[in-house]
Amino acid sequence: MKVTLVDWKRWNTILPAVQICQNTQNPDRALKQALKDGHLSLLEHLDYTFHITGISRACSHQLVRHRIASYSQQSQRFVKIKEDNWYVTPESVAPYKEYFEAMDITRDTYFKLLDKNVPLEDARYVLPNATTTELITTFNARSLDNLFKLRMCKNTQWEFREVVKAMYKLVCSINEYFKSMKYPDCKNCPKRDRCK
Repeated sequence: MKVTLVDWKRWNTILPAVQICQNTQNPDRALKQALKDGHLSLLEHLDYTFHITGISRACSHQLVRHRIASYSQQSQRFVKIKEDNWYVTPESVAPYKEYFEAMDITRDTYFKLLDKNVPLEDARYVLPNATTTELITTFNARSLDNLFKLRMCKNTQWEFREVVKAMYKLVCSINEYFKSMKYPDCKNCPKRDRCK
């Protein structure tokens, strides 16, 4: 799995918005106070675009449930899987040869179907959720804040949590707001009892 921050809007993009909202001559101070007071709509003016590779389809299905974002994902209709390194292996199944045998059978079946001129879009039906994918996604900062609050929790599925942590680390390197936040937001989490 690899997460790269490919584009972002600079923090000062928000300053004209806070000047308009609060008619202030000191937008830096006003912005800090506005965010502290929960005026998070200002964060919607900041966008972050990530390139994510080597994750499973199971992981990407979880990511796209965060709807206030944009996604462009590798198509299984037009892109063949690779012969090798085409799936993700969870640590919990790594000791079991049955998993790898199933993946070998799946790969062989997929390529046999293609050899029989089955269209790529139909041959893909045999592929599991473990199949790797890559995508580009753009989140605004408010949506990222929500993603980090919910998905950095240890109750989040391991692969998805690792992707979110990598996104967080990249954003923290360029944004003081995120660096100052404490994630996950266990106090407001409906699953907080499971964390103990």
